[in-house]
Amino acid sequence: MLIYHFTTMKNLECILNSKLLKFSKLEHSNDPLEHLYSKQLIDKFVKQLYPDNYQDILSHFHMNVSNNNDLYLNGICFSKKLNDVHNWMEYGDHGYGVALGFDYDKLKEIFEENNLSGYIDLNNVIYSRASVLRKISKIASLSTNPIEAGRKLGRLYQRIKQPSYFVEYECRIVHLPSEYTDEFNKSNIFSGLLFFYDETLNSYVLNLEMLYEKDVFKKIVFGCNVKQYIPKIVKQQFSKNFMNIKYEYSNVIVKKKEEKHND
Repeated sequence: MLIYHFTTMKNLECILNSKLLKFSKLEHSNDPLEHLYSKQLIDKFVKQLYPDNYQDILSHFHMNVSNNNDLYLNGICFSKKLNDVHNWMEYGDHGYGVALGFDYDKLKEIFEENNLSGYIDLNNVIYSRASVLRKISKIASLSTNPIEAGRKLGRLYQRIKQPSYFVEYECRIVHLPSEYTDEFNKSNIFSGLLFFYDETLNSYVLNLEMLYEKDVFKKIVFGCNVKQYIPKIVKQQFSKNFMNIKYEYSNVIVKKKEEKHND
């Protein structure tokens, strides 16, 4: 199964030039209330499920997702739906952008092969309140260990979105609350590998070249409003680095944005 990272043509150039896929702030999601909603929902269900010690659990949960802790607020967003008007309008620059296709299963495998499961993970976004409740219920065995329960709730927190956004079929790579927090503080312990901190971009990144070599990075799909000559230019410029990447056009028709004219 392929998943798609939608972006603009400008960002595509930066991604292919740097050969890096940048983690971004998840609080800049298209839903400005996402993290407030997620936090309130977890608070509500934890109080409901753990009436005796919810205060300890929630204190560790809130510490994990504090706005001052950048570690837990970064990620890369994808969608399982390529041929969807909403995704092209919302994330694909109204049909003027692109979607980068990645193999979902191989991506998870390469994380495990590189021992990254304790640092980053790829999972589906959860839109159902009932599903959130079930997942919190599974943490019940840790109710006597507030630190670990708070850490697991911190992981869940990054994957919750309001039900009205279910049409996006989103999945995310996110940083995980980890006992190795100090190792993430802009260190170079991952430098040159699949996942590391890039000083130039001031962000954690995935090595796109390695993803391509491992047959994870599969294709570039251009929006319907991208001019016909642009894919040829992109292919000419980057074919040496990504020789076997497939170049396609989206069959989703997105109405062109109205151009503004000065009076």
